[in-house]
Amino acid sequence: MAYDPADLKLPAWLLSLLDRVVRLRLPLAPGWRLGFTRPGIIFVAGLSGVWAAALYSGNNLLYLCGAMLLSLMLAALLQGSYLLRRLPMPVLPMLQAGETRVLYQTMPLPAVCSGVVAVACAVGDASLQLSARCHGRELRWDGRLRVEQRGLFSARELLLSTTAPLGLFLLCCTRSVAMEVVVLPVPVLFLRMDSSGNEAGSFSGDEWHDLRAYVAGDSPSRIHWRKAQGETTHTWAVKRFGAAGDLQAKACLRVDLRRPSGLPYSAFEQLIGQAWYWVKQHGEHEDAGAIRQPAELILGARHFDLADAVEYQSALRAIAGAEPALQPPAGRDGLLLSLIGAD
Repeated sequence: MAYDPADLKLPAWLLSLLDRVVRLRLPLAPGWRLGFTRPGIIFVAGLSGVWAAALYSGNNLLYLCGAMLLSLMLAALLQGSYLLRRLPMPVLPMLQAGETRVLYQTMPLPAVCSGVVAVACAVGDASLQLSARCHGRELRWDGRLRVEQRGLFSARELLLSTTAPLGLFLLCCTRSVAMEVVVLPVPVLFLRMDSSGNEAGSFSGDEWHDLRAYVAGDSPSRIHWRKAQGETTHTWAVKRFGAAGDLQAKACLRVDLRRPSGLPYSAFEQLIGQAWYWVKQHGEHEDAGAIRQPAELILGARHFDLADAVEYQSALRAIAGAEPALQPPAGRDGLLLSLIGAD
């Protein structure tokens, strides 16, 4: 017999009722809530019908069916709660304000499980959304992280939710964590001269130091063409890349954290962005075999040796959490970055 597929559609009032039930969150315990999906609502309705028929008729087969469905539901809830309680937390990378960072991490799981967990974390005025995909004994974290404001943020709570393993219920859990999120400022390009007249914004330090005469056969990729300073003859010089002993003196940047009352806070943010730009050029170690100029950052009263990996990370955290200070920067040597006199 022919039929119209449109006749099989659920009425609008029933769909609206299902949507309202799906939005409900029932408290189970402190920090735990239970929601329903549309298949879960149909499952619970069917389970209720089976138990009603069993209690009305006393049929042992209906009792058995109801018990099996109930045990299946309880097992799904227990497995979902175990997944949320035992889920290893990710190691969040350092972020940059206004820049989207893609997170992709894999780590082992203590037990075999399968499912997808959605994780929400409040960082300042932003909310980070992560996704954890469990398959076997492997866990993969995915997410697009973006924060608009610079700072050091502490995430105290994470909201985890999953419909695993059957997709019938939405189980939500609030976990207490101690997770630090480092958000660096937007780098601001600056070119300034130090006391010797050398350009401070150079990627490789002083352009005039560490030069030798050009020799036939020098690799073109290693030639740093500059005319030697002070020479009247037009002879080319070549930058030496040979050994660590050939490196020039340590570069130093002193950042004055004092902010005059007449300047807006955006000027201080620009100052920190310039310091971050300088640190990026002198402290990154992407090429392990590259020989880099030693560099030191003086941020207020704190000293950081950028050649040391631990101090480099500490310098990034200090830049992210920098606030206006009352005291002048320590030391006297190096390039000075200050707002004093800028108004």
